[in-house]
Amino acid sequence: MTENALYVARPEWLFLDEATPALGEAPEARLYHLTRERLTDTTLFSVGHRTTLRRFHVRRLNAEPAGDGVASIVEVPFAIEVGSEYRSRLGDERAKKRG
Repeated sequence: MTENALYVARPEWLFLDEATPALGEAPEARLYHLTRERLTDTTLFSVGHRTTLRRFHVRRLNAEPAGDGVASIVEVPFAIEVGSEYRSRLGDERAKKRG
């Protein structure tokens, strides 16, 4: 889907699978900021290898092999500073919805 179609469709869930590896850090940041601004009620999942993605999320999940060919999804704790910009925005948005 193009960005404009996403903003019109306003999906509940958005999966970005290796969506930014060809972008530099500045265009990647603009994409995530714009997406967060326009899709405030969308749960965003990023699949990628770039450590720069961490700052755009409040949770990190890893697929961990269990040895029998089955993987488990495991939450990996973030350092406090990672995702802090979005933690505060998330808290603000949730407060607005409750209020």
